[in-house]
This record gives sequence, structure tokens and C-alpha cells, in this order.
Amino acid sequence: MADNGLLSELFIHHLRELRRRIGFSLLAVVVAAGVVYPLRLPISRFLCRPLALRMPDFNGLVYTSLPEAFVAYIKLAAVLGLLIASPVLLFNLWRFVSPGLKPEERRAGRMVVLTGSLLFFSGVAFYYLVALPRMLAFFLWFEGGRFEPVLKLGSYLGFVARGGLVFGLAFEIPFLVAAAIRIGAVRKDYFRKKRLSFYFALAVIAFLLAGGDVVATVFLMIPLAGLQELGVLFAGNPAD
Repeated sequence: MADNGLLSELFIHHLRELRRRIGFSLLAVVVAAGVVYPLRLPISRFLCRPLALRMPDFNGLVYTSLPEAFVAYIKLAAVLGLLIASPVLLFNLWRFVSPGLKPEERRAGRMVVLTGSLLFFSGVAFYYLVALPRMLAFFLWFEGGRFEPVLKLGSYLGFVARGGLVFGLAFEIPFLVAAAIRIGAVRKDYFRKKRLSFYFALAVIAFLLAGGDVVATVFLMIPLAGLQELGVLFAGNPAD
């Protein structure tokens, strides 16, 4: 009975800690979104810059229903709030799991949080600077000038914001690969022997993350494959 009571107490303690960490994380997202929303107009112009460079006669986005602009800006603020608060989310995840780790694992975890944040923002930057302009160029080229593109505010901002989030999450692949090797879940040579299988799996993941968009899938798959190899390269192998 005493053991059951102790286990129940530990479970409640962990549940309360989890709830506290989730609360901190949600608060960080809300605060970040609240900071972003007043800056919605300059941020929207910044996100439209790649489109304007591909459309010399670009006159701005349109909206076709009264609440569309308001809803679009709310969604944009929420996604950007999530992007900005991602280091806080990683930190709270780390603080939740760190009490159960060894001292050397806790020290390594600080580097994990830093590395994960850098990878995430690197994915967002890659999307905006490399993938997005080429995707826009393809889509505008594909219609061949036969039709006049009239782009809606909500659709375009949602497309850009979701793409940044997807690429940011996808760039966490090296961290996941390295973690799997370091904890001994798999050996380093397993990724090498099954390279083609993993590439196929990454292609499926990229296709799903890109929402079935073939062009986005290609632009996501290429860095994912390279990032997997980097994860294997830098992970080491505890079994060596």
C-alpha cells in the first residue's frame, strides 16, 4: 500500500509539473503572438517581398470577405508566435525531462536545446530565402501567363507561415537522428545500410508535410536527406 501511495504521489507530482510546463509554453506562444500582431502590416509586406520580386506588376493581396483579413492576421500571429516561442518550448520540454537524467546528460541537454533552436530557425530561413522564391517562380511559370493571378490575403499568408513552420520542424531531423544513435536505439551503420529506405521514408514525410505539393516536397526532401547524413556524421556511435 505504501508503495502504491508513493507511486501515486510521484505520478501526481509529474502531472502537475507537466501542466506547469505546458502552461509556461502556451503563455510564451500567446505573448509572442501578442507582440507580433501589432506588427502585422510590416510583417505581411516582408512576407510578400519574394512574391513581389516574381511579379513585376504586383499590386498587393486581396480579400474577398469582410472577416478574412482579421482572421488571416490572427492565424499569422499565432503561427509566428509559435515560431518565436519555439526555444521556450524546447527549454520547458528539457526542464520536464531533465530531473530523470544523469548529470552529464543534463549538461548535454543544454546544447540540445541550443542546437534544436538553431536548426529550427535555420529551416525557417532556408524556406524564406531559398525554397519559397523557387516555389513561387514555379507556380507563376506553370500557368504560363494564360491567367491573371489574384492572390488572396489569407491563402498566401497561410501558405507562407505554414511552410516556415514545416521547414523549421523538418530541420530537426539531424537532432532526432543523432539522439537515436546516442541513446543506443540504433547503430550508426544501420542508417548507412538502410539509406535508401530512409530516403524513401523522408520523401513520404516531406510529401505529407508539404500537403501533397510536389514542388514543396522536392525542396523539402533535398535538405532533409542532407540533414540526415549530417546527423549520422556528427552523432558518433556509443557502441563503437
